[in-house]
Amino acid sequence: NDAKVTAIAQMKNTGDSVYSQGRFLVRNDSSIKSAADLKGKKIALISPYGAGSYLAPRAFLAKNGLDIEEDVTVEYTKNLKKAAYMVLLGEADTAVMCEVNYEILSRRIDTGDLRFFDKTDAFPEAVMFTPRDVKSDIVVRFQEALLADNNSRSQAMNSLHKMKIGTFVPYDPTVEKRIQELSDQAGL
Repeated sequence: NDAKVTAIAQMKNTGDSVYSQGRFLVRNDSSIKSAADLKGKKIALISPYGAGSYLAPRAFLAKNGLDIEEDVTVEYTKNLKKAAYMVLLGEADTAVMCEVNYEILSRRIDTGDLRFFDKTDAFPEAVMFTPRDVKSDIVVRFQEALLADNNSRSQAMNSLHKMKIGTFVPYDPTVEKRIQELSDQAGL
């Protein structure tokens, strides 16, 4: 195995799942009703590096006959709120955000002028990795801390819930299959 990292835990979101889906968010007055309506439009994505912030939306577009590099314009916002505001202000035609994050965001800002028109296929939530060459006792202690009973760290976990992190669970390598399926669908 040539991997330089080892997976030690994965996130379970506040929806109690290690998977989520991205939702395509538009203004209520938008003419966008389906994936076909995205051709030539501007999409606000959070980052070009995540399963939910890039891979799942790219796979969705490809599944619907659109190329993320040729058929749409993408702006990476680096910020969940900015993506929603870009849609609200008409600076982007749509934004893609994790459904759990949207629920959290909608408690903080008025999202009444927004609606969803579609969703991506499911993608795995974040996986915690450690460099393969780190001493194993440090890795074991870190992993044990991540997987510890959440009740004993309730104050810290309450803060993490604001970022959709429900808890951490042991790593399940089957999530790699889902990432590979999305990568294949996206043409990567």
